[in-house]
Amino acid sequence: AANKVGEGDEVIDIDLNSYVKKDKLKLIKTILLVDNIIFEFKGENLMAWLVTKEQIEEEANNYESMTFFKKSKNVMVLFMLAISALSIFFIKTVEDAFGSGAIYEIILNIILAFFVFLNHRWAMIAFCVIYLLNKVIFIVEGMGSPISQIIFGAIAIMLTNSAFRVATTLRKKKVLTTEETENTEF
Repeated sequence: AANKVGEGDEVIDIDLNSYVKKDKLKLIKTILLVDNIIFEFKGENLMAWLVTKEQIEEEANNYESMTFFKKSKNVMVLFMLAISALSIFFIKTVEDAFGSGAIYEIILNIILAFFVFLNHRWAMIAFCVIYLLNKVIFIVEGMGSPISQIIFGAIAIMLTNSAFRVATTLRKKKVLTTEETENTEF
């Protein structure tokens, strides 16, 4: 049986019986349309949502000329602000905000988002660890859907991984540039 899946102006005809043997990643890419949202499947590896070393180097090399949404740290900041806004949306009363500690988590996320925006790697790690612990507590306590907790946790890991690696590469480039400048002064 053939199904048609639209991708922009292009329509791709997919034979579901033969795709298993041919190109699973192309079907996933087509169905999810992930490359039209934020992240791009390159098709080189099975775990396409994890960035490659080449993608990290490319972002670090073109960092100054990249637009806001193309920088990993900015996408992470937007995620942090979005989950904070989502948390505010679900708070019903002032007692819920302070009693559950949600307000403190929101404030902490906003503060950490500021430092992530400044490319502080410690803030990226702190956010990811705290956020993942929060997701584990939600799963253990039976609060919310475990699937949504796992999905949001995976997104946090992916964004942290990408932003941290780019920040580390930028820091190495800055250190190398500083050392080269110091060595040429003599």
